[in-house]
Amino acid sequence: MENRTRFGVSALLISVLVLSIAFASGATFAKSDDSAILEAVTVDKRSVGFADTLAYFDTVTVNPAVFKKDAEDGYVNIKIIGQDLDIELNKRPSVSEGAKIIVEDEKGIQIMDAPEICTYEGKVVGKEDSSVKFTVDDVIIIGKIVIDEKTYFIEETNNVYNGKYIHVVYDKDAIKQSSLADSAEPAGCGTCDLETVVNSPLTAESMQIATMSTLSLATIDLQTGYDTEFQTTYPSPETRIDRLIDDVNDIYDPADAQFNINGFKYLSNTPSGNISDILDYSKDNLDSERERTDSDLVIMFTGKECTGNWIGLSQTYNGSSDAAYSAVQMVAAGTNSRYQANPDDRAILTAHELGHNFGARHDEAFKWNTTDNKTYYTVMWTPYMSTMMFYPDYMQLEFSYNGTGGHGNDTCNNIGNHIMVTKDTLQGFRTG
Repeated sequence: MENRTRFGVSALLISVLVLSIAFASGATFAKSDDSAILEAVTVDKRSVGFADTLAYFDTVTVNPAVFKKDAEDGYVNIKIIGQDLDIELNKRPSVSEGAKIIVEDEKGIQIMDAPEICTYEGKVVGKEDSSVKFTVDDVIIIGKIVIDEKTYFIEETNNVYNGKYIHVVYDKDAIKQSSLADSAEPAGCGTCDLETVVNSPLTAESMQIATMSTLSLATIDLQTGYDTEFQTTYPSPETRIDRLIDDVNDIYDPADAQFNINGFKYLSNTPSGNISDILDYSKDNLDSERERTDSDLVIMFTGKECTGNWIGLSQTYNGSSDAAYSAVQMVAAGTNSRYQANPDDRAILTAHELGHNFGARHDEAFKWNTTDNKTYYTVMWTPYMSTMMFYPDYMQLEFSYNGTGGHGNDTCNNIGNHIMVTKDTLQGFRTG
């Protein structure tokens, strides 16, 4: 294990949606018939947990039923800071469609269907450099809108107003530079099986054989776990995990590898300590669930701020289904860390740790400089830098790749050298 701070180891178009959003103070998200999807509420913003890191944001409650009904209808209009935009959305299957929730209590083990989660994605009409994604269940709406270099988020909180969860609406530029110390350090994590990587490299022969199937889509099934602190931070935990894995799938898309969630399990007694303790605990408590749900990999999401240097930990691919576990921290690593657990941070960290399960390595990550005097890094870079543009070092939502549209070379090629090579093996890890 490394002894210094390190970062460890499709769709059917069914509707067009037009929404009305004003991201200035007092924003509302309304239909033409005045039936609100997002409704502005006045609350003490210090109570919702974002005031320390955001210079400005709106607080709203949401009506998911209205959202889903509108999504069936067709179109309306979006207003974002004076811009009048149309948005096209595709509704597609959720990554957790058919998943089970496993509950273990004094009555024994109960298995129930996961709640319906709806996923919508698309773009702003007339804006080629744009993307939109919403994740919706019965109580929350999670959203991300990207237009050119501007990113807007809609996120849930655990605060309630008139029986509904309060959400915050903000743009990424609202993140306070002053909220982080000038000396904020890159975040760290580790990998359990570093010697395995050194002693059991992928051979040229195995890579040549695997290359024959690199163009086929591999679907890797996940058994997921989460703890009390995660559930407290994200009051609809299955939906938050669904959205996170969907975002991770975007990162893995160039490798023709995708994740599907087979199961969720709540673990109430995860240990306090470092991420290694949580990984060990999840291995002991989720292994049987992995078999029960016929899953390939196990990933544990913690809402704890872990002690020590690490925000994530995973086992490194060695060809065995025993090396199939990872754990990730889903809250900020303190104000003196560049890992602030915004939606992009969480997706990159999760993709990184799952990447080690494929054999992806730190030393094959790629960085490049641009004319704006910034340095950009791919997902497997260690240590974790930042997704906030006021830093000169900026993590990207992509793996190194020496292919069309990618950033990398023959050596720095996590997709070509590892993920494409091992994905079929991982797809066969399932125990059923």
